[in-house]
Amino acid sequence: MHSCRPLSLMRTLPSIAQSILQYVRLRWGKPWLRTSATVIVSLFLLITLSVVLTLRTPGKQGSLTGQVQENTVPDADYPEYDAKGALVHLTHFVNGRAQTRENFTNGTSVSTEEFFYDEDGKIIQTTERNSSNAIIASTSFSMEGDSLVSETGQYDQGNLQGSLTFVYGSDQQPTSSIQKDAGGNVLSQEYYFDRQMTARDVYRNGDLVRERYTYNDDGTSIRSVEQQDAGGNIIGAARFDGNRGIAKDLYANGIKTGGIDFLYGPDNTVASAIVSDATGDPVSVQHFRDGAIAGYDVYSSGEKIESYDYVSNGRSDLIRTTKRNGNGDVLEVYNFQNGKISSRDLYENGLKTASVESTYGPGDAVTAAVYKDAAGQTTAAYYFDQGRATGGDIYENGAKTGTVEYAYSGAGGTATMRDLAGNVLSKEDF
Repeated sequence: MHSCRPLSLMRTLPSIAQSILQYVRLRWGKPWLRTSATVIVSLFLLITLSVVLTLRTPGKQGSLTGQVQENTVPDADYPEYDAKGALVHLTHFVNGRAQTRENFTNGTSVSTEEFFYDEDGKIIQTTERNSSNAIIASTSFSMEGDSLVSETGQYDQGNLQGSLTFVYGSDQQPTSSIQKDAGGNVLSQEYYFDRQMTARDVYRNGDLVRERYTYNDDGTSIRSVEQQDAGGNIIGAARFDGNRGIAKDLYANGIKTGGIDFLYGPDNTVASAIVSDATGDPVSVQHFRDGAIAGYDVYSSGEKIESYDYVSNGRSDLIRTTKRNGNGDVLEVYNFQNGKISSRDLYENGLKTASVESTYGPGDAVTAAVYKDAAGQTTAAYYFDQGRATGGDIYENGAKTGTVEYAYSGAGGTATMRDLAGNVLSKEDF
Protein backbone atom coordinates (compact mmCIF):
# COMPACT_ATOMS: atom_id res chain seq x y z
CA MET A 1 0.00 0.00 0.00
CA HIS A 2 1.33 3.43 -0.95
CA SER A 3 0.76 6.78 0.70
CA CYS A 4 1.08 10.37 -0.48
CA ARG A 5 0.27 11.99 2.84
CA PRO A 6 3.26 14.44 2.56
CA LEU A 7 1.57 15.91 -0.51
CA SER A 8 -1.50 16.80 1.55
CA LEU A 9 0.50 18.04 4.54
CA MET A 10 2.54 20.36 2.34
CA ARG A 11 -0.64 21.98 1.22
CA THR A 12 -2.50 22.12 4.52
CA LEU A 13 0.16 23.03 7.07
CA PRO A 14 0.95 26.54 5.74
CA SER A 15 -2.79 27.27 5.75
CA ILE A 16 -3.19 25.97 9.31
CA ALA A 17 -0.18 27.94 10.49
CA GLN A 18 -1.56 31.07 8.86
CA SER A 19 -4.93 30.70 10.55
CA ILE A 20 -3.36 30.44 14.00
CA LEU A 21 -0.92 33.28 13.37
CA GLN A 22 -3.83 35.44 12.20
CA TYR A 23 -5.71 34.56 15.39
CA VAL A 24 -2.70 35.64 17.49
CA ARG A 25 -2.56 38.95 15.67
CA LEU A 26 -6.24 39.61 16.17
CA ARG A 27 -6.02 38.63 19.84
CA TRP A 28 -2.96 40.66 20.76
CA GLY A 29 -4.13 42.60 23.64
CA LYS A 30 -7.56 41.09 24.15
CA PRO A 31 -7.11 39.00 25.97
CA TRP A 32 -3.38 38.96 25.81
CA LEU A 33 -3.02 35.89 28.10
CA ARG A 34 -3.56 33.55 25.18
CA THR A 35 -0.72 35.11 23.17
CA SER A 36 1.97 32.76 24.46
CA ALA A 37 0.03 29.56 23.84
CA THR A 38 -1.11 30.43 20.33
CA VAL A 39 2.29 31.73 19.25
CA ILE A 40 3.94 28.52 20.42
CA VAL A 41 1.38 26.40 18.58
CA SER A 42 2.03 28.46 15.45
CA LEU A 43 5.76 27.89 15.71
CA PHE A 44 5.15 24.17 16.18
CA LEU A 45 3.16 24.06 12.94
CA LEU A 46 5.93 25.91 11.11
CA ILE A 47 8.46 23.42 12.42
CA THR A 48 6.23 20.58 11.32
CA LEU A 49 5.96 22.15 7.88
CA SER A 50 9.71 22.29 7.52
CA VAL A 51 9.96 18.62 8.47
CA VAL A 52 7.27 17.69 5.96
CA LEU A 53 9.27 19.42 3.24
CA THR A 54 11.91 16.73 3.63
CA LEU A 55 9.52 13.77 3.45
CA ARG A 56 9.63 11.63 0.34
CA THR A 57 6.76 10.18 -1.60
CA PRO A 58 6.96 6.36 -1.82
CA GLY A 59 8.54 5.27 -5.07
CA LYS A 60 10.06 8.67 -5.82
CA GLN A 61 13.52 10.13 -5.32
CA GLY A 62 13.90 13.43 -3.55
CA SER A 63 11.48 15.84 -1.92
CA LEU A 64 8.24 17.11 -3.34
CA THR A 65 9.54 20.66 -3.11
CA GLY A 66 11.97 20.72 -5.97
CA GLN A 67 13.72 17.39 -6.58
CA VAL A 68 13.28 15.48 -9.86
CA GLN A 69 10.59 12.82 -9.53
CA GLU A 70 11.63 9.49 -11.05
CA ASN A 71 8.91 7.45 -12.71
CA THR A 72 9.20 4.34 -10.58
CA VAL A 73 5.50 4.04 -9.59
CA PRO A 74 3.20 2.54 -12.24
CA ASP A 75 -0.07 4.12 -13.34
CA ALA A 76 -2.58 3.19 -10.69
CA ASP A 77 -4.97 4.37 -8.02
CA TYR A 78 -3.67 3.95 -4.49
CA PRO A 79 -6.24 3.98 -1.67
CA GLU A 80 -5.59 4.73 2.01
CA TYR A 81 -7.81 3.51 4.83
CA ASP A 82 -8.23 4.43 8.48
CA ALA A 83 -8.01 1.96 11.37
CA LYS A 84 -11.66 0.98 10.87
CA GLY A 85 -11.14 0.24 7.19
CA ALA A 86 -12.90 3.34 5.88
CA LEU A 87 -11.45 5.00 2.78
CA VAL A 88 -9.82 8.34 3.58
CA HIS A 89 -7.63 9.06 0.50
CA LEU A 90 -7.43 7.88 -3.09
CA THR A 91 -4.34 9.00 -5.01
CA HIS A 92 -4.05 8.62 -8.78
CA PHE A 93 -0.56 8.17 -10.30
CA VAL A 94 0.42 8.69 -13.93
CA ASN A 95 3.95 7.94 -15.07
CA GLY A 96 5.04 7.67 -11.48
CA ARG A 97 3.70 11.06 -10.44
CA ALA A 98 0.74 11.78 -8.19
CA GLN A 99 -1.82 13.64 -10.30
CA THR A 100 -4.83 13.84 -7.99
CA ARG A 101 -5.70 12.88 -4.46
CA GLU A 102 -9.34 12.53 -3.43
CA ASN A 103 -10.16 12.97 0.25
CA PHE A 104 -13.06 11.24 1.97
CA THR A 105 -15.00 11.69 5.22
CA ASN A 106 -17.32 8.91 6.35
CA GLY A 107 -17.08 7.42 2.89
CA THR A 108 -18.08 10.66 1.13
CA SER A 109 -15.74 12.58 -1.14
CA VAL A 110 -15.18 16.04 0.36
CA SER A 111 -12.30 17.46 -1.69
CA THR A 112 -9.80 16.71 -4.44
CA GLU A 113 -6.19 17.85 -4.64
CA GLU A 114 -4.37 18.32 -7.94
CA PHE A 115 -0.59 18.25 -8.32
CA PHE A 116 1.29 20.08 -11.07
CA TYR A 117 4.91 19.59 -12.17
CA ASP A 118 7.42 21.38 -14.35
CA GLU A 119 9.20 19.72 -17.25
CA ASP A 120 11.93 18.47 -14.93
CA GLY A 121 9.41 16.67 -12.73
CA LYS A 122 9.53 19.18 -9.90
CA ILE A 123 6.22 19.87 -8.18
CA ILE A 124 5.29 23.53 -8.65
CA GLN A 125 1.68 23.77 -7.50
CA THR A 126 -1.05 22.01 -5.53
CA THR A 127 -4.72 22.98 -5.70
CA GLU A 128 -7.55 21.64 -3.57
CA ARG A 129 -11.23 21.98 -4.48
CA ASN A 130 -14.30 20.99 -2.51
CA SER A 131 -17.09 18.76 -3.78
CA SER A 132 -18.68 21.79 -5.46
CA ASN A 133 -15.43 22.41 -7.38
CA ALA A 134 -14.75 25.64 -5.47
CA ILE A 135 -11.09 26.22 -4.62
CA ILE A 136 -10.26 25.67 -0.95
CA ALA A 137 -6.54 26.38 -1.16
CA SER A 138 -3.83 26.61 -3.74
CA THR A 139 -0.11 26.46 -3.04
CA SER A 140 2.64 27.20 -5.56
CA PHE A 141 6.35 26.40 -5.19
CA SER A 142 9.24 28.24 -6.81
CA MET A 143 12.95 28.89 -6.34
CA GLU A 144 14.42 32.34 -5.76
CA GLY A 145 18.14 31.79 -5.91
CA ASP A 146 18.86 29.09 -3.34
CA SER A 147 15.61 29.76 -1.47
CA LEU A 148 12.42 27.78 -1.84
CA VAL A 149 9.26 29.91 -1.84
CA SER A 150 5.77 28.58 -1.19
CA GLU A 151 2.70 30.76 -1.62
CA THR A 152 -0.68 29.56 -0.37
CA GLY A 153 -3.86 31.29 -1.47
CA GLN A 154 -6.60 31.41 1.14
CA TYR A 155 -10.14 31.06 -0.15
CA ASP A 156 -13.70 31.31 1.15
CA GLN A 157 -16.45 29.84 -1.03
CA GLY A 158 -13.99 29.89 -3.91
CA ASN A 159 -13.15 33.58 -3.47
CA LEU A 160 -9.56 34.59 -2.74
CA GLN A 161 -9.27 36.19 0.71
CA GLY A 162 -5.52 36.54 0.97
CA SER A 163 -2.24 34.69 0.76
CA LEU A 164 0.55 33.42 2.97
CA THR A 165 4.05 33.12 1.54
CA PHE A 166 6.94 31.25 3.19
CA VAL A 167 10.60 31.61 2.21
CA TYR A 168 12.94 28.74 3.17
CA GLY A 169 16.69 28.63 3.52
CA SER A 170 19.06 26.02 2.11
CA ASP A 171 18.35 23.85 5.17
CA GLN A 172 14.63 23.90 4.21
CA GLN A 173 13.78 25.81 7.39
CA PRO A 174 11.57 28.96 7.11
CA THR A 175 13.39 32.28 7.17
CA SER A 176 10.39 34.58 6.64
CA SER A 177 6.70 34.66 5.81
CA ILE A 178 4.39 37.32 4.42
CA GLN A 179 0.63 37.59 4.93
CA LYS A 180 -1.31 39.61 2.33
CA ASP A 181 -4.95 40.46 1.80
CA ALA A 182 -6.89 39.76 -1.38
CA GLY A 183 -5.61 43.01 -2.89
CA GLY A 184 -1.98 42.07 -2.33
CA ASN A 185 -1.47 44.52 0.54
CA VAL A 186 0.98 43.30 3.18
CA LEU A 187 -0.71 42.65 6.54
CA SER A 188 2.26 41.20 8.37
CA GLN A 189 5.72 39.78 7.86
CA GLU A 190 7.42 37.27 10.14
CA TYR A 191 11.10 36.46 10.45
CA TYR A 192 12.57 33.17 11.68
CA PHE A 193 15.90 31.89 12.90
CA ASP A 194 16.60 28.28 13.80
CA ARG A 195 12.88 27.43 13.45
CA GLN A 196 11.83 30.21 15.82
CA MET A 197 9.95 33.41 14.99
CA THR A 198 12.24 36.19 16.17
CA ALA A 199 10.36 39.21 14.84
CA ARG A 200 7.12 40.23 13.22
CA ASP A 201 6.00 43.41 11.47
CA VAL A 202 2.25 43.99 11.64
CA TYR A 203 0.40 46.65 9.67
CA ARG A 204 -2.73 47.94 11.40
CA ASN A 205 -4.73 50.61 9.59
CA GLY A 206 -1.57 51.66 7.83
CA ASP A 207 0.50 51.87 11.02
CA LEU A 208 3.47 49.57 11.49
CA VAL A 209 3.90 47.67 14.74
CA ARG A 210 7.11 45.69 15.21
CA GLU A 211 7.21 42.72 17.56
CA ARG A 212 10.47 41.24 18.79
CA TYR A 213 10.71 37.85 20.51
CA THR A 214 13.26 36.30 22.87
CA TYR A 215 13.32 32.70 24.07
CA ASN A 216 14.47 30.79 27.13
CA ASP A 217 17.90 29.23 27.19
CA ASP A 218 16.88 25.94 25.60
CA GLY A 219 14.73 27.71 23.02
CA THR A 220 11.56 25.81 23.88
CA SER A 221 9.35 28.73 24.92
CA ILE A 222 9.05 32.49 24.54
CA ARG A 223 10.61 34.59 27.28
CA SER A 224 9.49 38.06 26.16
CA VAL A 225 7.74 40.00 23.41
CA GLU A 226 8.38 43.68 22.81
CA GLN A 227 6.25 45.92 20.59
CA GLN A 228 7.58 49.02 18.86
CA ASP A 229 6.03 51.63 16.59
CA ALA A 230 7.54 52.64 13.26
CA GLY A 231 9.78 55.16 15.04
CA GLY A 232 11.25 52.51 17.33
CA ASN A 233 9.36 53.66 20.44
CA ILE A 234 8.31 50.85 22.77
CA ILE A 235 4.52 50.66 22.96
CA GLY A 236 4.16 47.38 24.84
CA ALA A 237 6.10 44.49 26.32
CA ALA A 238 5.21 41.13 27.80
CA ARG A 239 7.13 38.48 29.73
CA PHE A 240 6.45 34.77 29.98
CA ASP A 241 7.31 31.83 32.19
CA GLY A 242 6.96 28.76 30.04
CA ASN A 243 3.52 28.96 28.48
CA ARG A 244 2.25 31.47 31.04
CA GLY A 245 2.19 35.22 30.63
CA ILE A 246 3.47 36.68 33.90
CA ALA A 247 3.72 40.42 33.21
CA LYS A 248 2.86 43.12 30.72
CA ASP A 249 4.37 46.60 30.61
CA LEU A 250 2.25 49.56 29.46
CA TYR A 251 3.74 52.47 27.52
CA ALA A 252 2.69 55.85 26.13
CA ASN A 253 4.93 57.82 23.75
CA GLY A 254 7.78 55.43 24.50
CA ILE A 255 7.55 55.99 28.27
CA LYS A 256 6.45 53.26 30.66
CA THR A 257 3.19 54.26 32.34
CA GLY A 258 2.42 51.14 34.30
CA GLY A 259 2.21 47.40 34.18
CA ILE A 260 0.19 44.28 34.90
CA ASP A 261 1.50 41.31 36.87
CA PHE A 262 -0.29 37.97 36.73
CA LEU A 263 -0.43 35.45 39.56
CA TYR A 264 -1.53 31.84 39.01
CA GLY A 265 -3.41 29.36 41.15
CA PRO A 266 -2.77 25.64 41.69
CA ASP A 267 -4.78 24.79 38.55
CA ASN A 268 -2.37 26.91 36.46
CA THR A 269 -5.04 29.51 35.61
CA VAL A 270 -4.80 33.22 36.41
CA ALA A 271 -5.84 33.91 40.01
CA SER A 272 -5.23 37.66 40.05
CA ALA A 273 -3.94 40.52 37.91
CA ILE A 274 -2.21 43.43 39.62
CA VAL A 275 -2.31 46.74 37.73
CA SER A 276 0.34 49.24 38.82
CA ASP A 277 1.35 52.78 37.87
CA ALA A 278 4.74 53.95 36.64
CA THR A 279 6.11 54.01 40.20
CA GLY A 280 5.00 50.45 40.87
CA ASP A 281 2.16 51.35 43.26
CA PRO A 282 -0.98 49.26 42.74
CA VAL A 283 -3.92 50.90 40.96
CA SER A 284 -6.24 47.91 40.98
CA VAL A 285 -6.18 44.17 41.57
CA GLN A 286 -8.51 41.91 39.62
CA HIS A 287 -9.40 38.50 41.04
CA PHE A 288 -10.45 35.51 38.93
CA ARG A 289 -12.33 32.32 39.66
CA ASP A 290 -12.83 29.46 37.19
CA GLY A 291 -11.55 31.64 34.37
CA ALA A 292 -14.00 34.50 35.06
CA ILE A 293 -13.48 37.72 36.98
CA ALA A 294 -14.59 37.34 40.60
CA GLY A 295 -13.95 40.92 41.76
CA TYR A 296 -11.43 43.72 41.95
CA ASP A 297 -9.87 46.13 44.41
CA VAL A 298 -9.28 49.85 43.81
CA TYR A 299 -6.22 51.61 45.24
CA SER A 300 -5.16 55.22 45.72
CA SER A 301 -1.63 56.16 46.78
CA GLY A 302 -1.02 52.50 47.51
CA GLU A 303 -4.04 52.20 49.85
CA LYS A 304 -7.13 50.13 49.07
CA ILE A 305 -10.18 52.40 49.00
CA GLU A 306 -12.86 50.20 47.41
CA SER A 307 -13.50 46.60 46.47
CA TYR A 308 -16.08 44.83 44.35
CA ASP A 309 -17.07 41.18 44.71
CA TYR A 310 -18.89 39.34 41.91
CA VAL A 311 -21.21 36.38 42.23
CA SER A 312 -22.14 34.46 39.08
CA ASN A 313 -24.38 31.51 38.38
CA GLY A 314 -23.17 28.25 36.86
CA ARG A 315 -23.24 29.81 33.39
CA SER A 316 -20.93 32.65 34.45
CA ASP A 317 -23.82 35.13 34.24
CA LEU A 318 -23.37 37.93 36.80
CA ILE A 319 -26.12 37.88 39.43
CA ARG A 320 -24.74 40.13 42.20
CA THR A 321 -22.00 42.69 42.83
CA THR A 322 -21.08 43.93 46.31
CA LYS A 323 -19.23 47.23 46.76
CA ARG A 324 -17.22 47.76 49.96
CA ASN A 325 -15.05 50.53 51.34
CA GLY A 326 -11.40 50.11 52.20
CA ASN A 327 -12.28 48.68 55.60
CA GLY A 328 -14.53 46.03 54.12
CA ASP A 329 -17.85 47.65 55.08
CA VAL A 330 -20.68 47.08 52.56
CA LEU A 331 -21.70 50.26 50.69
CA GLU A 332 -23.89 48.98 47.88
CA VAL A 333 -25.18 45.69 46.49
CA TYR A 334 -26.16 45.45 42.83
CA ASN A 335 -28.47 42.61 41.78
CA PHE A 336 -28.58 41.54 38.14
CA GLN A 337 -31.15 39.80 36.00
CA ASN A 338 -30.60 38.93 32.33
CA GLY A 339 -27.40 40.94 32.35
CA LYS A 340 -29.02 44.15 33.64
CA ILE A 341 -29.18 45.76 37.11
CA SER A 342 -32.57 44.82 38.53
CA SER A 343 -32.10 46.45 41.93
CA ARG A 344 -29.52 48.29 44.05
CA ASP A 345 -29.35 48.16 47.86
CA LEU A 346 -27.72 51.03 49.79
CA TYR A 347 -25.95 50.57 53.13
CA GLU A 348 -24.63 52.80 55.90
CA ASN A 349 -22.56 51.58 58.84
CA GLY A 350 -23.23 48.04 57.69
CA LEU A 351 -27.04 48.48 57.72
CA LYS A 352 -29.34 48.57 54.70
CA THR A 353 -30.95 52.02 54.41
CA ALA A 354 -32.67 52.02 51.03
CA SER A 355 -33.07 50.21 47.74
CA VAL A 356 -33.76 51.09 44.10
CA GLU A 357 -35.61 48.76 41.71
CA SER A 358 -35.26 49.32 37.96
CA THR A 359 -37.63 48.47 35.11
CA TYR A 360 -36.42 48.23 31.51
CA GLY A 361 -38.08 48.83 28.17
CA PRO A 362 -37.07 48.34 24.52
CA GLY A 363 -33.36 48.56 23.90
CA ASP A 364 -32.62 47.82 27.56
CA ALA A 365 -33.36 51.44 28.45
CA VAL A 366 -34.51 52.17 32.02
CA THR A 367 -38.18 53.22 32.05
CA ALA A 368 -38.77 53.40 35.81
CA ALA A 369 -36.86 53.47 39.11
CA VAL A 370 -38.68 52.79 42.39
CA TYR A 371 -37.03 53.86 45.67
CA LYS A 372 -37.83 52.08 48.94
CA ASP A 373 -36.73 52.54 52.54
CA ALA A 374 -35.15 49.92 54.77
CA ALA A 375 -38.59 48.56 55.68
CA GLY A 376 -39.47 48.07 52.02
CA GLN A 377 -42.01 50.92 51.77
CA THR A 378 -41.96 53.01 48.58
CA THR A 379 -40.59 56.54 49.03
CA ALA A 380 -40.44 57.67 45.39
CA ALA A 381 -40.86 56.46 41.83
CA TYR A 382 -39.34 58.12 38.76
CA TYR A 383 -40.17 57.50 35.12
CA PHE A 384 -37.84 57.85 32.12
CA ASP A 385 -38.01 58.17 28.36
CA GLN A 386 -34.90 57.87 26.21
CA GLY A 387 -32.68 58.31 29.23
CA ARG A 388 -34.38 61.45 30.61
CA ALA A 389 -36.70 61.66 33.62
CA THR A 390 -40.24 62.61 32.58
CA GLY A 391 -41.98 62.57 35.94
CA GLY A 392 -42.30 60.95 39.32
CA ASP A 393 -44.46 60.14 42.33
CA ILE A 394 -43.63 61.02 45.94
CA TYR A 395 -44.67 58.77 48.82
CA GLU A 396 -44.82 59.09 52.60
CA ASN A 397 -45.39 56.10 54.90
CA GLY A 398 -46.17 54.06 51.81
CA ALA A 399 -48.90 56.45 50.57
CA LYS A 400 -48.61 58.70 47.52
CA THR A 401 -48.54 62.37 48.53
CA GLY A 402 -47.43 64.22 45.42
CA THR A 403 -45.91 64.23 41.94
CA VAL A 404 -42.86 65.60 40.14
CA GLU A 405 -42.92 66.96 36.58
CA TYR A 406 -39.86 67.60 34.40
CA ALA A 407 -39.75 70.17 31.60
CA TYR A 408 -36.65 70.52 29.42
CA SER A 409 -35.21 73.50 27.63
CA GLY A 410 -31.91 73.16 25.83
CA ALA A 411 -29.34 71.56 28.11
CA GLY A 412 -31.37 72.26 31.27
CA GLY A 413 -34.92 72.34 32.53
CA THR A 414 -37.28 72.68 35.49
CA ALA A 415 -38.57 70.17 38.04
CA THR A 416 -41.97 71.03 39.48
CA MET A 417 -43.34 69.30 42.60
CA ARG A 418 -47.11 69.28 43.21
CA ASP A 419 -49.41 67.87 45.84
CA LEU A 420 -52.25 65.51 44.95
CA ALA A 421 -54.59 68.48 44.40
CA GLY A 422 -52.22 69.87 41.76
CA ASN A 423 -50.94 72.74 43.82
CA VAL A 424 -47.30 73.69 43.15
CA LEU A 425 -45.13 72.98 46.15
CA SER A 426 -41.78 73.86 44.65
CA LYS A 427 -39.88 74.50 41.43
CA GLU A 428 -36.22 73.85 40.85
CA ASP A 429 -34.09 74.58 37.80
CA PHE A 430 -31.42 72.13 36.70
